[in-house]
Amino acid sequence: GKPAGALYPGTMHIPLMVRHPKGTGAGGRFSNLAYTLDVPATVCAAAGTKPEQGVHGQNLLGLMEGSGEWRDREYVTCRYSNCVWYRDDANWYFSNARFENVRLFDLEAGDPFKQSIAGKAPERVKRAQQRILEEPGGPLPD
Repeated sequence: GKPAGALYPGTMHIPLMVRHPKGTGAGGRFSNLAYTLDVPATVCAAAGTKPEQGVHGQNLLGLMEGSGEWRDREYVTCRYSNCVWYRDDANWYFSNARFENVRLFDLEAGDPFKQSIAGKAPERVKRAQQRILEEPGGPLPD
């Protein structure tokens, strides 16, 4: 299993490989942020159907086709066990759900995961925590 308290790239930066039904974009690479919720949205779109209860993800075919269906995400968040994670272009954050044992890494640094910068960047920590709370719309239950 995944170690919940260690949400480093080996656990969270998972490559996603998608083959467009028509071969569009074959061999292409994208660095866009995606959620696992995008997979069922993509499968439904490829099958030409919509689920009865809706899907909260985005259709990855829109990204591959360059159509207006895809909206780039500024950041992504995750809750895994009793830990939370946040990533944007410059920051990689994780802590427990009470925002203790905070780790923040500068993705623009030469060796970003060498040392946490959480103590030196309180404004970046606060932004990550605010965005983590925006997703569920309030406090996180234990």
